[in-house]
Amino acid sequence: MTRDLDDLMAAALAARERTLPGLPEDATAWTATVARVRRRRRARHTATTVSALAVAGLVAGAGWLGVTAKEHPAPAVPPPSVTSTPTSAPAVPTPASPTVGAVLTSPGVPDARPLDAAVLAGTGPGWVVATYWPARDGSDGPVPATPAVLVVSPTGERYRAHALPPGIVPRVLSWRSGAAQVRVEVVPTDPRVAASLPGATTTGTLDLLTGALTTDQVNPPDGATYVATTPAGVELWSDGTALRAFPPSGAPRDLGATAASTAFLVSPDGSLVAQTTDDATGVYLFHVDGGPRTEVRTGVTDGACQAVAWHDATSLLVSCFDFTGGGGVLDWNPRLELVTTSGDTTPLGRLRAGAPFPVRPFGTYVSDGVVATAGAALSPAVATADACATGAYLLQGSAATLLQGAGSRHDTFFRLAAVGGTVYVESSHDCAAADAPAVLTAHRVGTGASVVLAPAPAADGGARWVAGLASWVVGGAVG
Repeated sequence: MTRDLDDLMAAALAARERTLPGLPEDATAWTATVARVRRRRRARHTATTVSALAVAGLVAGAGWLGVTAKEHPAPAVPPPSVTSTPTSAPAVPTPASPTVGAVLTSPGVPDARPLDAAVLAGTGPGWVVATYWPARDGSDGPVPATPAVLVVSPTGERYRAHALPPGIVPRVLSWRSGAAQVRVEVVPTDPRVAASLPGATTTGTLDLLTGALTTDQVNPPDGATYVATTPAGVELWSDGTALRAFPPSGAPRDLGATAASTAFLVSPDGSLVAQTTDDATGVYLFHVDGGPRTEVRTGVTDGACQAVAWHDATSLLVSCFDFTGGGGVLDWNPRLELVTTSGDTTPLGRLRAGAPFPVRPFGTYVSDGVVATAGAALSPAVATADACATGAYLLQGSAATLLQGAGSRHDTFFRLAAVGGTVYVESSHDCAAADAPAVLTAHRVGTGASVVLAPAPAADGGARWVAGLASWVVGGAVG
């Protein structure tokens, strides 16, 4: 995500702290929130450093999930209350719905028509929920504008959900197409809201039609990172040391110790989660049903392999190289292999100059035998296995097809999801640490057709936009 949500959140939290003459007597929750955001940023940057050594990537769960938002520091008014289950009353007062059919406009957010029950009922797999948290460049860092949640059709029609409650950032975790309720992680931007939440990491549901927010009791560990939601509705979270499963009912399950990397790959049916081992010579397999963690080896002895994406229900595509002591990736025997869940390996061939070598945040399953991934086109200039991407590619066996290149924006980071033969590509400058808004584009495999679903904020004569699209999810996607 272009300027990562946690980066933007950290800047907004710092700005909010500066605007408060004094915090409430009990500011524990607010302090925990600020600390958690900063801790997550440190952990993410650490994972990126580790990835340069272990060819590991950084994947934010793109389950059936996704979106996030933010707004200006809240004015000095009594904070909104947040409802906890089982209370069914709206969590916060919400403004009246806009006139049906009117085009809604606000700075940094694409024009959209209001979302209503009829439109929502007609959504299906391939529809996207996206959160915009636009921000302009400012002398003391990014200056956030009013956030918004959009529901976007596969052909690019945009509908704006109800206004968000003030004082929070809803990071959407999962959404089933057609449903009004979206699972979210509730991140407060106001210390008084933080004090009303049951924990430093609080989850709940946001109603797209009313804006009502209701918290629940899932409460993953403080500082945990959301991984994905399986088709069976099991939420997966990692606290950096273990992977935990939160089923729709019943007690959470500890699925086993994790590697340091934050990259997780959920199998097409949602029964397994794969993660590259710390030494990058194997793959951990976590069994969502609660079975013991298992491990398969890639066969590399003096090199490293990285799990790129699930190739089918029982095998993973991995990218490997050898430690040769000099040169760049082209000199390291770069190659693709298949590794099955039973530990069998099948080489797919060495990658030559011009072929894409998978790089963070790696790839996604498209269909059996077909994978989409971020990749760096191999050349003598590619000096490390953690190079910035040159595009998003479709891989079938050892054959590669460019889906989306750097383009006129010179994008260097591509995050992917796939549903029903369409690959969704979020492109940004994130790899180069440049502040530029992300763009989300849908590519229909086999036809060459593409459509921009979530564009960058339109120029309006003000300071330049450094953020727009904050996060997104495709209805029906897994991890």
